[in-house]
Amino acid sequence: ETGLYRDVDGLWTWNYERGTSVRTTEPSVRLPRGPDLDPAGLGRRLLSEARPAEVSRLPARRVAGRAAPGLRLRPADPGSTVDRVDAWIDPGSGLPLRVGVYGAGSSRPVVETWYLDFDPRTPATSILAFDPPYPARTRGEINPDLAAAIDTFSGVEPPGELAGLPRRVRVEGLGSVGTYGTGMTVLVAVPLPGGVSESLTDQLAKAPGAVTGGSGGGGTVRLAVGPLSVLVTDPPGRRGWLFTGTVTAATLDRAAAEIAALPPRGTR
Repeated sequence: ETGLYRDVDGLWTWNYERGTSVRTTEPSVRLPRGPDLDPAGLGRRLLSEARPAEVSRLPARRVAGRAAPGLRLRPADPGSTVDRVDAWIDPGSGLPLRVGVYGAGSSRPVVETWYLDFDPRTPATSILAFDPPYPARTRGEINPDLAAAIDTFSGVEPPGELAGLPRRVRVEGLGSVGTYGTGMTVLVAVPLPGGVSESLTDQLAKAPGAVTGGSGGGGTVRLAVGPLSVLVTDPPGRRGWLFTGTVTAATLDRAAAEIAALPPRGTR
């Protein structure tokens, strides 16, 4: 059992079995966590950039014992691999109670999450507060995962536009991990540290459905999981990159080609 407790200064990660707690800041780029599938949080992220013309009504259904109106977001961008997002909303709070994500050509959701119980009342502060029960087993970390470390220390500045998609500017500032696109069309470009690209291509090549290739002595691995596409490059003598997102394979190939055409020591 792992608990996450966020406050204005950062994040506590509590591991019940080990009896340890870790204090970190909340990075602007990080690997996914289990709570990212919380219906309210996932629904807000997926619907936050929807345009009126992309949204239509769905019949209401009961979720967590409540009658919830439904809506469907169907991205207008043909470059997105997401066919639609179906969500049912609590009419009082406006929070999504159930969310389903469908890939192109799929009749079943790739991701579906919903509440079994829901209470819109604000919890008491005493319930949300966290005090480490074992102070001797508490430690602090600057970068909680590899993605955050790469974003902070890689020293690479991704281009302002990639594969025809504009870079998404984060409030916290620009790091080495580039995120591009709008709405449901999102591309992420991650510069990989030395040796990581070779190891990652070897691992992904063993996954079902992986496609390997490359030219000029460089290796690539491509993988698709529902609407999520992944491409890893391992060029000889140069930095490897990981490209992923809800974009087509052609968009990943274009992004990789544009990065490969940039000077080896600087990506701007």
